[in-house]
Amino acid sequence: YQPAETNTSIRAGWFYRDDDTQQVRSADDVFDIYERSVGGNSIFLLNIPPNREGRFSATDVDVLREVGQRISDTYGADLLADAKAASQLLDDDLSTYVDYTEPIEIKLPSPKCMNRIVIQEAIGSKGERVESHFVDAWIDGQWREIAGATNIGYKRILRFPDVTTDRIRLRVEKSRL
Repeated sequence: YQPAETNTSIRAGWFYRDDDTQQVRSADDVFDIYERSVGGNSIFLLNIPPNREGRFSATDVDVLREVGQRISDTYGADLLADAKAASQLLDDDLSTYVDYTEPIEIKLPSPKCMNRIVIQEAIGSKGERVESHFVDAWIDGQWREIAGATNIGYKRILRFPDVTTDRIRLRVEKSRL
């Protein structure tokens, strides 16, 4: 397993110049980069250059606080915490999947509205295996594909338009081993 690395700066340029003319990324931009990098199996290194007094600019700190709050608001509640796996291939805590050829179906106690799902592989013990995967939601009495990507690795964040469902299914279409 060799993770990718996403390096970027909160400011235009790598070094601090000033607070008046040097463009600072918006919280929306930094949050989007976070989701695409961390959610794309990459390590996110955000450069925050100190000002001439050796401190972080108040502007930069405000953006970081807002991004931190958005991450907490978006990912702080596990909507699948009370879900049950329909597959017999999982143990009780949904952490040990032993066969990539069967879809993993998750049943929630009640319908939830969601627009993201976070999935991870056990790279520490199993390595990175998934090469292609899709997520489906049970909508109007049938499965509908809502997201898909290539690898999963340490972490994959899949974003999609709001769906309300009580069933989610992960299909691994291609994997190593």
